[in-house]
Amino acid sequence: MKNIQEYTFKKEQEDFGINVWELDYFLANYDIQNRSIPHRLKFYAIVFITEGTGEHLIDFKTYSYKKNDVCCLLAKIRLTLG
Repeated sequence: MKNIQEYTFKKEQEDFGINVWELDYFLANYDIQNRSIPHRLKFYAIVFITEGTGEHLIDFKTYSYKKNDVCCLLAKIRLTLG
């Protein structure tokens, strides 16, 4: 079985326990080359969708999202972005 890439807080940020980021910041700083490749977060995430629509594949189930949706992502689940 292939190893699944895991993303965690950067060392200099983990002492705070919480961070608020725009998605552009996360994507720029976490070097996710291809969002369709499965990955895991090693932290919990609450994502507020401010515009647009899309899909998120979480543990092999597709969830659609749209403007004003809130997505709660648990640590250790398998994710891909559509």
